[in-house]
Amino acid sequence: MTPFHVGMKVVCVDDESINPTHRFEVLPKKGSVYTIRTICENENGVGLRVDEILNPCAHYSSGFMEIRFKLHRFRPAHENRMDELRTLLAPVPSKSKQLVQS
Repeated sequence: MTPFHVGMKVVCVDDESINPTHRFEVLPKKGSVYTIRTICENENGVGLRVDEILNPCAHYSSGFMEIRFKLHRFRPAHENRMDELRTLLAPVPSKSKQLVQS
């Protein structure tokens, strides 16, 4: 049983050696946050698809389907850490604008 679930926020921690099978594929980027759309298991292991990346179906060794990404490439995104990151990335009001408005 995996600790991951549909709807969970995850962070890509490994985008090394993800080689696209087809030129049109959009792949996850290390450090980016995604929302799990589906979790799939087959003979190659557990993989997932995310809301933020929607690739068209194509022919793979497992059949005609949308690409899935191996679970080991992701870690849960902790909301408290996400809030800290959002705070750091928020625009800071310029002091010159504040002085002009006063």
